[in-house]
Amino acid sequence: MKKFSQNSTGSDPRETKGYDRPYVIAVASHKGGVGKTTISAALSWTFGQKNRRVVAVDGENQSGLTAICAKGDNDCFWKNVSLVRQLPPSMSRLSPRADLVLVDCPSIFDKEGQRIMELADGILLCINLDILMLRTLPRTLGVFHRLRERKPSTHILGIVVNQYQPRQIGLFQKINLVNDQLIISPSIPLHASLRDWSLQPGTALPLGPAVDAFDLLANNIFKRIENITEEAREELLVGGKV
Repeated sequence: MKKFSQNSTGSDPRETKGYDRPYVIAVASHKGGVGKTTISAALSWTFGQKNRRVVAVDGENQSGLTAICAKGDNDCFWKNVSLVRQLPPSMSRLSPRADLVLVDCPSIFDKEGQRIMELADGILLCINLDILMLRTLPRTLGVFHRLRERKPSTHILGIVVNQYQPRQIGLFQKINLVNDQLIISPSIPLHASLRDWSLQPGTALPLGPAVDAFDLLANNIFKRIENITEEAREELLVGGKV
């Protein structure tokens, strides 16, 4: 397996899966205010910097992803990133030459959010650490498990902890104790530069602890995609379908 780094194109997830279409990621949350749209934008920018061809899809009515990725009616000028301002009726209408499609998804409890997740190959759940999350996370993961019963080919890539502060270490340990296989490191730190970035349309992700965290996070997400798609390809080989 090739290392997925900023200076290496790595392996193509489409080739690993054995068919020619991009890997679709639904970036989801159980409620508003967790920074899901900022994560969608930051990952799109980061993957683009790593020579991944990305289609960023704005699946929210508020058009928050569009407001970050592009200024006014302009296109997104980030390296290797194309912006789709509205979710098309079918994912097949998106560029087959892309490596990744990242969809900024409505709430997982919303019917449209669940429809998008069913169209996706993998799901990222974005959370903030608070007492309410401890109570609602089981119900949230239950939505994903029921989705997988309907569509086993959709995988939960993992949980991204956003706006992390060192004083939250106790909450993090409680969540990680039960869901250690789902938490994707590193957590994204609470930092003013990331908050201000979302208010500056079309600009590059600012240097600092947040951009370093997203660099590592993108690597770890891609490793999970490679592992999942390689397992799927092996299953097809065993079944004689490849």
